[in-house]
Amino acid sequence: MSHIHDRPHTVYLHRDADGTVIYVGLTSNIEQRTRQHRSTSEWRQCIAAVVVDSIHPNFRTGAQRERDLISQHRPTRNRSGHAFGLPRRKTKPLAPLTDAELRFVAELMNADCQQLGATA
Repeated sequence: MSHIHDRPHTVYLHRDADGTVIYVGLTSNIEQRTRQHRSTSEWRQCIAAVVVDSIHPNFRTGAQRERDLISQHRPTRNRSGHAFGLPRRKTKPLAPLTDAELRFVAELMNADCQQLGATA
C-alpha cells in the first residue's frame, strides 16, 4: 500500500456567493474532504461552490500549488499553517517541480480541457 503523500492529490477552492475564494485546500480524497467541510466547518454556510483547481501526482506538488493559490487569493478561511505540517506562508517555497512532475500535471490538465471541449 502506498503512503498517502505518494497518492494523487487535488487542489480545490471554496468560493462564496460573490465568487470570492474563501478557502484553498489540498486532499487525496475530494469527496470525503468536501463532506467534512460541509458538515464540520464553522463557516460552512459561506460555501457556495467547490471548484477543483488541479490534480497532482503527489502531496508535494499539490502543496506547492495550494501555497501559490493561498498567496494569490489570501482566502479568509485558511489558517496560516497547514494541519499536516506544511510550512507557514512566510517560509521559502518548496523545491521546484521536476520535469516529470510538470509533464504529469500538464497531461492531466490537457485531458481535462479535452473532456470539456477546450484547448490548453
